[in-house]
Amino acid sequence: MTLPEKGDVKSNIVVSVVGSTDGMLGQYAAHVSVCHSVEEVKNILERAMESILQAFCERNGGQVPRRIIIYRAGMNENQFDQVLEQELLAFKESFYSRGYNSDYVKMAVIVCQKRHHSRIVFEEASSGSRYEPGGVKGGDKDYLNPCVGLCVDARSVSADTVSGDNYVGSIVSPNTNEFYLNSHAAILGTSKPCKYTLIYDEIGLKVTCILLSLLFCSQSLPTYSLSRSNF
Repeated sequence: MTLPEKGDVKSNIVVSVVGSTDGMLGQYAAHVSVCHSVEEVKNILERAMESILQAFCERNGGQVPRRIIIYRAGMNENQFDQVLEQELLAFKESFYSRGYNSDYVKMAVIVCQKRHHSRIVFEEASSGSRYEPGGVKGGDKDYLNPCVGLCVDARSVSADTVSGDNYVGSIVSPNTNEFYLNSHAAILGTSKPCKYTLIYDEIGLKVTCILLSLLFCSQSLPTYSLSRSNF
């Protein structure tokens, strides 16, 4: 979704939805719409989902997906409620209009964020240094990008980070199911991992299941992804 700058009353809102239509996540259907106000977005999303569902049914013998994972990009933490109250509701109503309830079709919503200040680096010792408990001793330290595929989804646990019952220095929240994934190699500079936050889950997803879906569905392609897989 592309919103105009604050104060810009002439530009339109562009809403795009992309959904996979096969079990291997190799075929996609897309729907792009333009509207003039935020109030129209809910109706557009509902029509977009109906269009993609129609394409899915045509490819799969009239069957609708039983499990849907929605990837939403470009949202801040203070907009999570907006996703649940407006966008998710629009998607659900597209199924209700076809006679399917929430028991038949289950959904999960994952927010993908690149606009954060967290960086993940690997601390490597230069020549003349030696590794000792607690870190690198002697010489200079070199900071390198971690390998592609590194997932940070747990709080750090070490003797110098424990303070009472809390762990200090973690970059993931103890209150939400979230993780950082270094999914690409940086040619220059420090790689910026993508942060994934599971804000709604009827399926019962685990982090390993989400990572598995990301193997097939790159975050750079669809804003929303429909998965036929039953995890």
